[in-house]
Amino acid sequence: MEKSLQTLNRQEKIAVWSDRIAACRSSGISVRVWCEGNGISTVSYYKWQKKLFCLVAQSVPQFAEVCVAPVAPIWATVHLGDISVDIHSGADAETTAMLLRILQSC
Repeated sequence: MEKSLQTLNRQEKIAVWSDRIAACRSSGISVRVWCEGNGISTVSYYKWQKKLFCLVAQSVPQFAEVCVAPVAPIWATVHLGDISVDIHSGADAETTAMLLRILQSC
């Protein structure tokens, strides 16, 4: 005996609607015609389709491209006691001056 949708829990509803949406999409007919033939309102169909697509989107790992700039060769290394600082070629004068001021304060 099939349970009515009112008595199904959330996971069961998701499974039922997942099957319905898959059947509709693979039927080759329009959503409106499929829904009419299966006694389902198109509003409910689209509401559940949106819910399921959102659930899938949330559960799929998302990837982002990360561009790593190549490390510039070391132009100079400044040593002060146990501290050493590498200054890479291409470092601007302001950054280099700031590093030297910090080293002087140590």
